[in-house]
Amino acid sequence: MIRQRLHLNYIKGKQVICLIAIIFSVAGFILDAITYYSIYSNIQILVQSITVLLCTLAMVLYILNKNKYYAFTFGLLSYSVIINIVVTATIIHTFISFTKFSHANILSRDIFFIIVYIVLSGFILGRKHLVIQGSILLGLILYFVFILKDEFFISNAAIYLTATIVSLGVLYFFVGTLDQLIKGLQESNLRANVLKELETGKNRSLLKYQNALLELTKDESIFKKDIYNLFRTICAYAVQNLKTSRVSIWTLANDNAHLIRKHIYELSAGNDEQVTLVKKDFPLYFHALETKPFILANDASTHVDTKEFKDVYLKPLGIFSMLDCPIVIDGKPVGVICCENQYAYKNWSTEEVLFIQSLSGHISIFYKNLEINDLLIQIRNRNFELVEKSNEIETMNEELISLNEELTTINESLEDTVVKRTYELETQNKQLTEYAFINSHILRAPLARILGLAQLFSIESTSIKDKQLLDALIHSSTELDTIIRKISDILYDGNNLSREDIQVIIERTMN
Repeated sequence: MIRQRLHLNYIKGKQVICLIAIIFSVAGFILDAITYYSIYSNIQILVQSITVLLCTLAMVLYILNKNKYYAFTFGLLSYSVIINIVVTATIIHTFISFTKFSHANILSRDIFFIIVYIVLSGFILGRKHLVIQGSILLGLILYFVFILKDEFFISNAAIYLTATIVSLGVLYFFVGTLDQLIKGLQESNLRANVLKELETGKNRSLLKYQNALLELTKDESIFKKDIYNLFRTICAYAVQNLKTSRVSIWTLANDNAHLIRKHIYELSAGNDEQVTLVKKDFPLYFHALETKPFILANDASTHVDTKEFKDVYLKPLGIFSMLDCPIVIDGKPVGVICCENQYAYKNWSTEEVLFIQSLSGHISIFYKNLEINDLLIQIRNRNFELVEKSNEIETMNEELISLNEELTTINESLEDTVVKRTYELETQNKQLTEYAFINSHILRAPLARILGLAQLFSIESTSIKDKQLLDALIHSSTELDTIIRKISDILYDGNNLSREDIQVIIERTMN
C-alpha cells in the first residue's frame, strides 16, 4: 500500500512539474514577444509563433488527459523550446544589435534554459532523452567555440564543457537510479496487483465452493439412508465445480487391503462397473491414504504416491492429474474420493483441495449419521425393553404390596390366634398339671392300698390257685403304678403326651 502510494505521488509530481513547465514556457515566450518583438525578423517571428503554438498544443493535450499525455506534452514542450533556442542561437542573430546585453550573455541565458529543460526531461522522460538533449547542448557549446569563435566561450570552454559533461553524467546516474527505484515500485505494484487478483480469484473460488457446499447440505439425499444417491450427488458436484474429467468414490474393505470403487461420474461416456485395487499391487498409494490428508498429483505419472498406476491405469484412461482425499471416520480411513483430469495436466489449487476435503467430510458425516441412527434405534429398543421391564417390575411391586398387605393381615390374625392358642395351651397345661397331681397323689393312693392288701393276702393265703391270682393282681397293679409314674413324670416336665406315647409306655412296661 505504501509502495503504491509512493508511485502515485511520483507520477503526480511529474504531472505537476509538466504543468508548471508548460505555464512558465508559454508565459516566457509571451514576455519575449512583448519585449523583443520590435527587433524580431520575420523568421524569428515564425519560429517563436511555432514554438508558442506547440506549447499551447501541449497545454491542451495536458488538460484533455494529463494521465495519458503528460509525458508526451512535456516532450513536445522541451524539444520545441530547445530547438527554438538552438535555431535562434545558431541561425538567427537577432540579439547582436541589442546593445543592452552582450551576445555571450544571451547565449549563457539560453544554455541555462536548455539545462533546466534537460534536467526536467531526465526526470519526466528518462535517460534516453537526457542523452539526446545533452548532446544537443554540447553541440551548441562547441558551435559557439569553434564556429562562432565567441571569445567568452573560448575562454570558458573547458569550464562549460566539463561542467556540462559532469552535470549530464550525474543527472544520468541520478535519473538511472530514480528509474530503477520507480521500476522497482512499478514491479512491486504489479506483483501486488497480481497477488490481489490472485487473492480475489481465490476468494471467488472459495465463495463458489462455499455456495456449492451450501447447496449440497440442502440436498435431501444427505439426510437419507441412500448411500448411492449421496455418492452420485457428491461426484456430480465435484465434476461441475472443479471442471475436471472424472470423480469417483471408493471404499476400503474390512481387511483394509482392497479398495472398491462404488460410484464414478465422468463427463465422457463411462460405466459404473465395480473395480477393485489390491494393496499388495499399489503399496505406496495405500500407505499415502493411511498417512496423508490428501494426495495432490499434478503429474500423476511421476508423483511418488500415484506413479504405480502409470501403466495399468493412467495411460489406458489418458489420466494426467489426480487429486485424492481419504474419507476418514474416527481417525481411520474408510475410503477415498478421487478426482482425475484427462488429456491435460491440471494444477490443483488450495481452494480445490479444501473443497474436496469438505466433500470427503460430508461423506464421513453421512457414515457417522448412520452409526448414530443405528445407535438411536438400539437405544430406543433398549428403552422399550426397559419400559417393559419397568412395567413388569411395577406389576410385581403391586403384587408384592398386595401380598405384604395380606401377610400383614395374616400376621395380625396370627397374633390373635397365637394369643388365643397360647391361652388355650396355658389352660390345658394347667389342666394337665392338675391331672398329673391327681394322677400322682389321688389316683395312686388307692392303687397303693390295693397293692398293700394284695401283699397281705398273698402272705396269708395257702392255696396255690389263690396265690397265682394274687401274683397276677400284684403284677398288674405294679404295671399300672409304673404307667402312672411315667405319665406323671412326662406331665410334670411340661411335655405333650399323645396316645402313641402312652402305647409306648405300656409296651415298655409289659416287656
